[in-house]
Amino acid sequence: MNANEDEAQARGGRAIDPGADDALAIFYDDNGKIQHKQIDTDPVKKPAEESVAAAPGISRSSGERPAAGSDASAEDYAEDIADLIEQKFMGLLRQRLAQGDGSLNEDDLAEMSTEFRAQMGEIRTIFLDAVKSYANASQRSVNEEHRKNAFHRLMVHRFESRLAPDTALDKTPDRLSRRMLPGFFSMLSLMIGQENLAKCHREADALAARLRAEMGDKFDWAEVYASKEGRRIALRAEILMARNFRDVEKRIDWLIAFINGNLISIGSSRPGAGWSFSEAAARSLLRDLFAGIRATMVNKVRRDALANSLNESTINQLRDLVAALG
Repeated sequence: MNANEDEAQARGGRAIDPGADDALAIFYDDNGKIQHKQIDTDPVKKPAEESVAAAPGISRSSGERPAAGSDASAEDYAEDIADLIEQKFMGLLRQRLAQGDGSLNEDDLAEMSTEFRAQMGEIRTIFLDAVKSYANASQRSVNEEHRKNAFHRLMVHRFESRLAPDTALDKTPDRLSRRMLPGFFSMLSLMIGQENLAKCHREADALAARLRAEMGDKFDWAEVYASKEGRRIALRAEILMARNFRDVEKRIDWLIAFINGNLISIGSSRPGAGWSFSEAAARSLLRDLFAGIRATMVNKVRRDALANSLNESTINQLRDLVAALG
């Protein structure tokens, strides 16, 4: 099975094809672009840090704030502020040098200091506006990412109740760390396949957009999760993933290694740093993830309806998967 090379959730890390005897490792840069591929049997790698989100900045040429929509990074903001302070200071210096025939005395320096401090109010206002603009742009970026990741939200909802902050993991080791999510999203890409994953994303995004338009301010993601179309999208994804579980025990071993190899790294002294994805966690995750298949297998009407679109061998495999997970 080929990895989904466009899957941005694998950014800064790598994805591994579970179907190959020697794993195909695909390395991504911070923007989700493929850097290179290699055959590798060691899945343990740590993802790189997230890239800084783009945001509106201050004009670098004049020190003035540009029109909304221009892009700059946090580093750009800091450099722009430094440029602005330099421009203010050098402007005062040139003015004094011109007035003093190219020389300065103690009185000139004192007056320059007073004038410069008087202009710091303007610089402070520009700086605060820049910080607010950057924060708002970052939040817009997060919100937009959530709007476009309806399928990921649909699947994570299956086990969301098991997720816990790292600070709580030492007391509740049976819970799941959110640091496993990048690995989980990469796993979805590998098991579902590129074309099927793209279709799931399109359908889930369209569903969320339609419900958001219909409900307006009353929109709630619970409506997406509970909708007939949402359950259909999730069930189809479950069936696609289930194809990889003909040997359930072997696939669980692979899943544990893959998730642990793609955990977001944190300092060893931080709470929850010792957490790892265990076999018990893997089985619990899979039971939640395949909840749609389980509900279908125990309901004769649903099972018979599904049997009309799948062959007997696939139906038997789904039944065996449910039994194996307990």
